[in-house]
Amino acid sequence: MTAEEYLDRGGMIQQWIEVLKKEEERTEGRWGRMRSNFGMRLRKGGYCGDPMAEAMIRIQEEKARLAGRREQLEKELEEIREAIRGVGDWEIEEILSKRHLEGKKWEEIAAEMFLSESTVRRRQKEGLAAVGRRMESLQ
Repeated sequence: MTAEEYLDRGGMIQQWIEVLKKEEERTEGRWGRMRSNFGMRLRKGGYCGDPMAEAMIRIQEEKARLAGRREQLEKELEEIREAIRGVGDWEIEEILSKRHLEGKKWEEIAAEMFLSESTVRRRQKEGLAAVGRRMESLQ
């Protein structure tokens, strides 16, 4: 994997994390509704072997699976951020973050940082080379 592919993965991971957070919220909502309904069923003489209890167990398992996957992705994203911070030049780190993690266009980055687009592209290449060297040294 190239340094650029590695950093671009960070942007994708951020999107996946957001999707997982939304799914966790939906699952939590289902859990709350099920818990409320289950409590009412117990009061009406329901029993603990019924399908609702089994559904609640499946929802709990899904919540745990989603949380585990999100935590795994957050750890991977932090490793990518650490690789960017390891470049050692704040300007290049900012360019790499804006381009690869935030998905900004060259023109946007240049305007935000008061640099020419060619300078942004050149500094990004320098940053990718630095990240690539660091990746090689870790292997």
